[in-house]
Amino acid sequence: MPRVSEKELVCVLCRKSKKFPVCCGKKMEKDDFVFFCPTCGREIQTPVCCGKEMEVKNKVLDIKKEIFKNL
Repeated sequence: MPRVSEKELVCVLCRKSKKFPVCCGKKMEKDDFVFFCPTCGREIQTPVCCGKEMEVKNKVLDIKKEIFKNL
């Protein structure tokens, strides 16, 4: 089955998720406490939820199910 791996930010307490930050048309990379853009060098702080930094989680999607779930 075709699968796609995506990264997202997840709160460890409330499990709320947020899209991965993007800059210059690409996903930013995580370096300890900040996200940075390898193209332009821009840095942003890791988003905070419920008083704690959000964690990066890998999310695997089954493309076939995503496309045909409403048929």
